[in-house]
Amino acid sequence: MALPRGLPAKNTPPTPATIEAARSALTGVMANHAGAEQPWTFYEVVDEWIGPWGNAGYPIGYGKYYCQAFWTNEKLRRNTTTRAWVWRTMIALQESLRDFLVRQYAAGRLARISEAEVRAAAFASHASAYDRGGLTLVALIAPELIPTIASIPSREFDPRGANFWPTVDQVLESLGFGVHRAMAVGLASLMPAHSGFLSNAYRADQRRMAEIRNRMGTIARVRSQLEAGRLDRVSVLNAVTARLLSIPFPDRQMARVARDLIADCNARKRVIASRYRRELQVHPEWRANYNRVDPGWSEW
Repeated sequence: MALPRGLPAKNTPPTPATIEAARSALTGVMANHAGAEQPWTFYEVVDEWIGPWGNAGYPIGYGKYYCQAFWTNEKLRRNTTTRAWVWRTMIALQESLRDFLVRQYAAGRLARISEAEVRAAAFASHASAYDRGGLTLVALIAPELIPTIASIPSREFDPRGANFWPTVDQVLESLGFGVHRAMAVGLASLMPAHSGFLSNAYRADQRRMAEIRNRMGTIARVRSQLEAGRLDRVSVLNAVTARLLSIPFPDRQMARVARDLIADCNARKRVIASRYRRELQVHPEWRANYNRVDPGWSEW
């Protein structure tokens, strides 16, 4: 797994610039960003960055494993509510682990961090992530799928395994969250429409649709400019791809469209850099000018 551009080595002394670079690089490979080849790319990058521990460590052995298990489960994918829960929970889990790792890096502790510390921090975030993902709504709308959700991480309940007690804690905590939230949602659903519950849900859905239209419009405009040759500087294209990597997308399809656009931008950077090199073979004295006008071209 190649680490994303800009991610500092774990033992690089932290500065405001490298801390922000670490956050940006990790964010760019999260499931809802264009830098993620797959929803579980984030865990592969984390393992390579601070490990590698492989299947024995949390990033691959649990994070990636169960990300794949939930994402590919047909029962969960067929139901729109549980499919949305998987998506939101996946993002919440990755955000929590990203924030923990960036804090450790900023404190100068990342190079010494143990797999056990990473595992403990990740498990501590699971219950909250399940709840933020909307587990209570799943229980209300699709209660028949709760056993499916509960059964996926079944191997973690083996008392002989290192994950047993953290998994029990996360399930109990999720149930605690769920009871209180379910009461609120259940009471609201019994109220008349003017109570605001349904109208709030409608407005949230409208906002999501507007976000999708805006994101797709942005991608279409960038592609049009790229194909017309109006972005033909490496520095400009670097700014475009950095921005695309920073944008969270509401679903994997949109993230894939953005990822394809980033690949095309990177291909164009290589074409431009290749042209510069050919010209410099004839006019080597132009190098300083190229470096000034189009900084960063030589990296391509």
